[in-house]
Amino acid sequence: MKRPQNRIDYIVYNNPQAVSQLLHEAGYEPPKKLSELCQATKLLIKKQGRAFIEKLVRLHPDRKAILQVEDQKKDCGCMACGHQSFELTGDKGTFLDHLMNMGSIDLERYYKNLNEKVKEQPGDKQLEEEVQMVWNELRQRKKQGAALAAEEAEEKPGLFHFANDILVALGLAILAGVLIGTSLQTKAHG
Repeated sequence: MKRPQNRIDYIVYNNPQAVSQLLHEAGYEPPKKLSELCQATKLLIKKQGRAFIEKLVRLHPDRKAILQVEDQKKDCGCMACGHQSFELTGDKGTFLDHLMNMGSIDLERYYKNLNEKVKEQPGDKQLEEEVQMVWNELRQRKKQGAALAAEEAEEKPGLFHFANDILVALGLAILAGVLIGTSLQTKAHG
């Protein structure tokens, strides 16, 4: 079985029947293959946006655990960015869930703040571990962004490819016209 590559794949691979039902309710015939179901889900997200994402998130296999963390986050000792630090929780899973829920701008700001703290407190192993976890999340998001951009580039041929296709079609049309014209001239003189 192919391993999920991102959060959308994770939901699809762990709850394919519910995701298929969601696609069906949206008016689409869900594919049978999991990889194709992932692609169809991503396309529907592009078409319907936040409304579809909200439905999809309800199917997340770890939804209960995430909601528990969210409830705990309301009572946390928050940092400047509004999220709990690893230092305060001491629990990697909870901290990673917080990181996953952060927006990219907040996450980058948090990473910069952590780097400043590391400079102030060199040798703090827990702080260094926190910086590494935040860096890993940032790196993962950049990889996913690059993969999504590559996927979109494959789906949409560039202007150059479109122009090439038009030139080939135009060349074939001219060639066909010349051949028909030559054929008609030969018949007229023959």
